[in-house]
Amino acid sequence: MSVSEHLDGGILVLTLSHPPVNAIATPLRAALWRGLQRAETDDAIRGVVIHGAGGLFSAGADLQEFTEGRAFDTPSFHGDVLPYIAAMRKPVVAALEGRAIGGGFELALWCHARVAAADCLLGLPETTLGLMPGAGGTQLLPRAIGLERATSLIVSGRLERAATFDGTALLDGLVPASELISAAHSLASSLASGAVTRLHLSERVVSHPQPDAFLQFARSQARVRRDFVPSMLLAIDAIEMSLACSAIEGMAREFEMFRPLVGSPAARAIRHAFFAERRAPRIEDLPAGTSPRAVLSAAVVGAGFMGTGIAHCLARAGIPVKLFDEKPDAAARAAAALSAQAETGGNVEAVERLEDLASADLVIEAIVEQLDAKSELFARLDRTVKAGAILATNTSTLDVDAIAAATERPADVLGLHFFGPAPVMRLLEIVRGARTSPQVLATALELARRMRKVAIVSRVSPGFIGNRIFDVLVTQALALAAEGVRPADVDAALEAEGWRMGPFRTMDLIGHDVLTRARAHRPPTAGEAIQDRLVIEGRLGQKTGKGWYRYSADGRRAMPDPAIDTLLPSEIAKKPSASAIAQRCLFAMVNEGARVLKEGVAQRASDIDVAFLLGYGFSRLLGGPMFAATELGLGRACQQLEALASETGDDRFLPAPLLQQCAQDDGRWHA
Repeated sequence: MSVSEHLDGGILVLTLSHPPVNAIATPLRAALWRGLQRAETDDAIRGVVIHGAGGLFSAGADLQEFTEGRAFDTPSFHGDVLPYIAAMRKPVVAALEGRAIGGGFELALWCHARVAAADCLLGLPETTLGLMPGAGGTQLLPRAIGLERATSLIVSGRLERAATFDGTALLDGLVPASELISAAHSLASSLASGAVTRLHLSERVVSHPQPDAFLQFARSQARVRRDFVPSMLLAIDAIEMSLACSAIEGMAREFEMFRPLVGSPAARAIRHAFFAERRAPRIEDLPAGTSPRAVLSAAVVGAGFMGTGIAHCLARAGIPVKLFDEKPDAAARAAAALSAQAETGGNVEAVERLEDLASADLVIEAIVEQLDAKSELFARLDRTVKAGAILATNTSTLDVDAIAAATERPADVLGLHFFGPAPVMRLLEIVRGARTSPQVLATALELARRMRKVAIVSRVSPGFIGNRIFDVLVTQALALAAEGVRPADVDAALEAEGWRMGPFRTMDLIGHDVLTRARAHRPPTAGEAIQDRLVIEGRLGQKTGKGWYRYSADGRRAMPDPAIDTLLPSEIAKKPSASAIAQRCLFAMVNEGARVLKEGVAQRASDIDVAFLLGYGFSRLLGGPMFAATELGLGRACQQLEALASETGDDRFLPAPLLQQCAQDDGRWHA
């Protein structure tokens, strides 16, 4: 059952039980409404306690129902269940632990009282999904904690521990989790007997000395947020209604604003990303019952920027790490810096010999990006590290199978491509070699979970999933430059589409010496030849203060440099619009994505989206390149690519067979 019922001393305890997060899906709503109606009509019942099974109250709406169009089926949350609670003659007390967020938090707000465990997380994160609260959150939260704090929480989607709301009308008590049900039961009994009285939140008045000025300020602040979505402004409009409307009237009007958002492009894209992240670690061909190996200790070889960051991630996950570098001083400095940070728990130890890593369960290599150097290191590690240990390379482009071939244990070798800075970036690209064992792959997936990272799994291919497709974006950016389009115009076009950083600024960040070295094995294109000129002139990017741009002394502000104009064609046959630039880059990436899928390098199109959302700064409002192409139309993508192939004479623009097939079938990417 979605809600279990237990009558105890005249108090009906309704337990939400809809694993894994007690989402307020249609079956749960229906069962909850039945329980509430029973309580209201049964004279033996004096009050109600609502709490969640599994140590969690409720994580809110079932997003799958939004996608399937069932979220507003009868009984409706906003129109049936919540107004019924508010009108009940018998008190309803919410007992909050774990999480009470989104619709789960709104359910608690409509109850007559609330008690919570101090560490329970509360909040309305709807704006992070391109939505806004739709079941009274914008009306009741300002009444509970004040206009300013409620607006901040709703617009940001931030979650806060229940203890931070102590002393507000939001909570009637903070208790240890072990005493939560008894405390809620006692409060319900006291309210039922009249020994204790509470003013329902809907009866409270929102006051503020200058509400119009504050809300106008809130709107201006929302517009400049890095994570801005249009629904933030709608949420503020709804909050404004709480100043003049009754809570019930305000909720009805709030829902009228909320419902169209569910099918909006931004909300669809963000929901796609939400499910894509959760789908990514599922490996279709991993044998059932494959269990990971225990990783009780780890080692990192290389104490540079990436190696230090990887050690940080492991230590933060509670795994003791030994850090080795050919330069012992570098390892010692990095270990000392990491050990000084509280979150690493002193779990990093510098060692001076490779042999000191012999007992590690996992060794991750993070040395120079050269195949010979990595192969030599893996051969040494193979002779040094205990049998059964996993050997992983952090390479971002090189052949993992070639590296594995340097060992006598290729089944224990795989790629773990961290994105920098490793402690911040959530993406981990796991590269399974041709001979990587299922158990080793399962171990890598479990390791990603322990490090709180989102894993995508790639087969071996130059650049794997992310860099292989990103290289296509860079190629198009350089081709546009060779045609006379200014780098700043290309960056502006993509950043207007939601990219955090355009390709030319990204190249400056990576370093042109690094980029040109990675393609030194082949002749340069016209655009790459311009990039080679940058290297010759010492314009390596941010690290030298100039690349495609000039940089401020702190390296943060990029400024167009007239000197770049002398490297580009002085005339351009036809200057493309910003939209044309963005779509040329997008469809080129999508075409390569189709090849990556056809070759089996990526399991699914949504994995490519996860890579670009979490690793490359693609706009979450577009859901990733593959989703964005689906929304624009795969047939349209084919037409655009054919036109570009004709216009440029570049056969790489010819639509990939899988793209053509999907466009002809149902316009969706095949699983």
